[in-house]
Amino acid sequence: MPLNNLMGLMHIKNLFKIESFGTPQLDTQLALTVADERAVLFRIERLNAMRLRIVGYIAIVLELLLILFYDLPNLANTESQMTLSLAYLGAHLFLLIISIAVVIAVQISISKNKDLDFMYLKWGSAVFGMLFLSGVAFITGLDQLVNDQIVSFIAMFAIGSTLYYCKPSRQPFVFGIPIALFVIFVWHFQEDPAIASVNIINGLLFYVTMMVISVFNYNRAKSEISKGLLLEAWTEKLDFLAHHDSLTGLYNRRRFESEVFKLMEGSDQQNHLALGIMDLDDFKKVNDSFGHDRADDVLIKVAEIMKQGIEPSGIFARWGGEEFIFMLQGPTFEALIEKVESLRMAIASEAIVIAGQTIQVTGSFGITEVLWDGGDQLKESFTLVDAALYESKEAGKNLVTVKLG
Repeated sequence: MPLNNLMGLMHIKNLFKIESFGTPQLDTQLALTVADERAVLFRIERLNAMRLRIVGYIAIVLELLLILFYDLPNLANTESQMTLSLAYLGAHLFLLIISIAVVIAVQISISKNKDLDFMYLKWGSAVFGMLFLSGVAFITGLDQLVNDQIVSFIAMFAIGSTLYYCKPSRQPFVFGIPIALFVIFVWHFQEDPAIASVNIINGLLFYVTMMVISVFNYNRAKSEISKGLLLEAWTEKLDFLAHHDSLTGLYNRRRFESEVFKLMEGSDQQNHLALGIMDLDDFKKVNDSFGHDRADDVLIKVAEIMKQGIEPSGIFARWGGEEFIFMLQGPTFEALIEKVESLRMAIASEAIVIAGQTIQVTGSFGITEVLWDGGDQLKESFTLVDAALYESKEAGKNLVTVKLG
């Protein structure tokens, strides 16, 4: 089935498996590798850092407003409790400082390196989240002396556990420490044991609820990012296979023709170009003797030999069956002929082991010089190399035949 005729995705695994030259394999059972898993975690942590930076900006504004319009006026008010006002001011300054710190840290890291350090992301965001919620827990404790409310802690805890994708194993550090401090501060500052008990129970119930939601959010984010990576992998592999031969990983006809035009248009005028084609001699005997799978191994080995001799200055592709096509560039056409001759000898001298037996194969070549003057001349060159290849076969095979227009 040709590559561009994807009739029935049920057979895509058999159609698109590539095993040579380290080229990618497309499998219907694509799974994340260790590197992919790390990439997923990195994207989650990077997303956390970006969100925390936004939260940091918001927190800076809020803390400045609270300091300017609440804490400082209370300090100026001689009737207010100085110690309590100083405690509020200290807590808000603490939150302001760590908010500024996280914004600066993330911004500097982004400006220096768009791929932030994974360990920095993981622990930096976790420490910021823990410290910020701990500061809010202390403020909530102070609120017990004023209005008995735990709204500020509940609100910030809800925002934090929703926006921050926390790995379940890290929850005791990020959220466990703040909730423990919340219990301690409420019990310490609340003078009424009944109110303290109710606030603590409500806080703990909310904590358990938000941890369940946090695990759900984290797993959902991980799943979505994983699906995105797999989709990228599918897209990359399908794009590769749309322009490459599925057996050897070489360019296919479509890609070869487009690359030839690029090479000709970008070639130095002092360089000579040669178009060549090679067909393995008597390859049907290899198929009949060893089977198609073993014969494919021979094609892969021959393609590897030619690839090493042609690239990177030239272009090499599988034309179909046991035919390969190539374009070379060099200082003289004679030098290119010698290069093709060396390719022929390299194939003929290679001992190929298949099914425990050592065999040798040969190839017949046709070559012509290409003088770039447009598409018509290139079509003529294809015709010439076909004719030259035919002459090599008729003259006894394992030959290089040059045919000029």
